[in-house]
Amino acid sequence: MDDYWVSDSRFISMSDIGLIAKQGRDKIFVFTNSIKSAKPINNVNVVVYGGNNQVLGIGSSNADGVAEIQYTRKEFAGFKPAMIIAKTAEDFTYLPFNSSKVNTSRFEVEGKRISSTGLDAFIYGERDIYRPGERVNFSVIVRDLQWK
Repeated sequence: MDDYWVSDSRFISMSDIGLIAKQGRDKIFVFTNSIKSAKPINNVNVVVYGGNNQVLGIGSSNADGVAEIQYTRKEFAGFKPAMIIAKTAEDFTYLPFNSSKVNTSRFEVEGKRISSTGLDAFIYGERDIYRPGERVNFSVIVRDLQWK
């Protein structure tokens, strides 16, 4: 090839470590599971890097396959999470943090709303479909925040 600067490349990770990362205010939770068995992987070393290649936090997964990584949230350039590296003695994988985000704008992610009465109600019918003119029988469960 005469034009050496015209090229294309792709990184491929052949690993059994599956990663899911969730960012909180001052923590990043990294879930590590075996791709083959879907079981959690214990003792996976996890490192979070910022866009400026600085280490933002280090952690290790517990028996549930969850690593909690504390980091100081800095909103200026370079200190936002950009890459997560996970490795064991035998395996290695990575997760590009910014390019793998799931847009949550179309999901209800704000949590359950509590009414001003402090009561929660669930209404359900005995069937899923009714025809016009049919009698509707339903049940109601009402409970407070302590599930009483």
